[in-house]
Amino acid sequence: MVEVKKIRTLCVRPVNAPEKALDAFAKIVLASGEVPLANLKRGLPMSEMLFLTIDETSHILGVGAVRFAQEAYHRHLFERAGAIEMYNPYSVESCWVAVRPEFRGMGVWGNNRKARLAFLGNRPCHSIRRADNKLTGGNREWDQAGDDFYATTSKDKLRLLVYNHEPVFDPKKRLQYV
Repeated sequence: MVEVKKIRTLCVRPVNAPEKALDAFAKIVLASGEVPLANLKRGLPMSEMLFLTIDETSHILGVGAVRFAQEAYHRHLFERAGAIEMYNPYSVESCWVAVRPEFRGMGVWGNNRKARLAFLGNRPCHSIRRADNKLTGGNREWDQAGDDFYATTSKDKLRLLVYNHEPVFDPKKRLQYV
């Protein structure tokens, strides 16, 4: 078993990330088998922030991102889940959360989660997970929106999770949420 003494999560904008870090990010995400390479290459530059969880030697153990979702795709997710009333055009997407298998169970995911939640503050956010993904337990801050569904982009049954969304979107609030 690999031993990790100290971990921390760095917040890095994609334009400021070294090429080596972007390559490591992509490699970790692709190894999870959840995202096709074409989607990752297209979406990575649209990320607002990347989260790199590293050890004391700056070795990347896990990753995550927050990005602006494309409006048509974003709306589609809420429609497919049967929760269109919750659709919020100001919501960002938390995505590509992955931990290298040899570092699972060592607090990497939790450290990355804390950094993402701190970055989000009171902003509304959504995320898509495979409905059967048991590795993403502990989502106490997230609520399921609607029902599990199938989308044309995945063979798996998906679950739409929301953070800081209201049951019915109020356009007057925009980004001002509890």
